[in-house]
Amino acid sequence: MLLTKSFKFGSIFLGTTEVSMPRIPEQFDVEGRLVVSVKRDQPPLGDGMSSVVCSKIENGIFYFAGIRDTDVLKGGGKNFQLPGGRAKTPDHEKESPRDTALQEVYEEAGVVRMDGDRLEDIDLEPVAFVTRHNVPLRDKADQPIMIEIPTGQNDKDGKRIMRLAQKRGTIYQSVFAHSGLVQLRETTDHDAKEPRWFTLDQIVDAPDDARWSVSHIVVLVETLKLIARGLRAFCVDAQLDAQEEADKVKSPQKRLVKWDREDFYFYGAIIDAAKQSNRNYFAISDFADLGEEDNSLARFKIAGHVLNAEAILERAVDQSFAHRFLWKRDRDSNEKPNFEFEEFCGFGKRNRYFPAE
Repeated sequence: MLLTKSFKFGSIFLGTTEVSMPRIPEQFDVEGRLVVSVKRDQPPLGDGMSSVVCSKIENGIFYFAGIRDTDVLKGGGKNFQLPGGRAKTPDHEKESPRDTALQEVYEEAGVVRMDGDRLEDIDLEPVAFVTRHNVPLRDKADQPIMIEIPTGQNDKDGKRIMRLAQKRGTIYQSVFAHSGLVQLRETTDHDAKEPRWFTLDQIVDAPDDARWSVSHIVVLVETLKLIARGLRAFCVDAQLDAQEEADKVKSPQKRLVKWDREDFYFYGAIIDAAKQSNRNYFAISDFADLGEEDNSLARFKIAGHVLNAEAILERAVDQSFAHRFLWKRDRDSNEKPNFEFEEFCGFGKRNRYFPAE
């Protein structure tokens, strides 16, 4: 075993200092929905977008927050997805990805802490920066960008027949994560309804009226893999620091010093959940594969699902569609990914080495 049970979670001190912000009074409409500002959905909108993976662990089961997307241009309420959205960019300022995430998770899912306070910077762990190719594009007014493309046919005068289609291109998505109990509330946002918790099984094997957007399944699964790798590395560094301290070995710097306060807060919440019950402990150990000595062989799992986007997508939709969705063919016939994930190193987050799988 790489880590003993007591060493994995028992030897890590996770003290944090928080400064509470004044609570803003909330209002609810006659249907009990949290009233949120409509200004975030009004143009001009930015090019970047942010999403938030809110998770909790209860009785050894991982749950993830999702909202029903009622945007008529994206299925009109058929699919669930992660809370998030595009940046709001007034002429006089530019919104950071973290600010977008904090605003959108509140606007779409009504997320607040259990004490009623809104999430703050420290509550969101920056996890991934996603480059998504071949995506239907919208302008700053959130309207589809339409272009003319040839149909391959000519009219009776020999002129090419054109048709309108939505332009496709590349978008950039910042993904943040929160671990621990939060409240989900229905809001007055017109594009997001029914915030609720889902298990991974419920996401993968969802009925037709509660299916998840395939792109958000990919983002969720690949983000969870990065989180599992991060938790594994965090626990290993904590163990090595503890061993050196116990052996009275002098080292120039503790390994945990390189981790940021958001890392301590986020991974600390997962470790606290592991301490709550044996079921939680074994589920989290399985998630980060803490019993595997070779990091390159680690298989990160939740409820028996190995965190592989293509395999999970094949089960959730269709095998041939899943592959086409994840990969595109360019003119030289080489397959290239539609999704590219990078570990997020912004906001003061330091580069950390994770061996390739």
